[in-house]
Amino acid sequence: MRNFNFMVDNDGPIIYPSFSNTPTNGDKKDEMPSYPSYVTLFLAATDLATGLENMYYTVNGEAEQPYLGMIRGLKKNRQYIIRIRATDLLGNESEKTINFKTEKY
Repeated sequence: MRNFNFMVDNDGPIIYPSFSNTPTNGDKKDEMPSYPSYVTLFLAATDLATGLENMYYTVNGEAEQPYLGMIRGLKKNRQYIIRIRATDLLGNESEKTINFKTEKY
C-alpha cells in the first residue's frame, strides 16, 4: 500500500511590516503610532505552503508599486496609510493596512 499526501492552500501570505525605529509615543494603544520622519519601513511576507510570489504597496492612495527593498523618504508631520498586498505562488492574495504619522524630526 502506498501513502499519498496532499495539501490545500487557500491562504495568502502573512505580511510583516517592520519600522526602523520604535514609535515616539510608545505603545499607547489608543493613539496612532508616531515615528520620526527619517523612519524606514521594511516589509516581509511568508507563505506557509507555497512561498511568496510578489509584494506591492501603496502610500496614501497613490499608484500601487512593487516592493523592492524599503520604504523611506517620508515627509514630516504627515499621516500615512500604507496598504500592502502580497501574493503566493498559487495566486492567493492577502492585504494589510498600516496607519501611522510622522513627526518633525
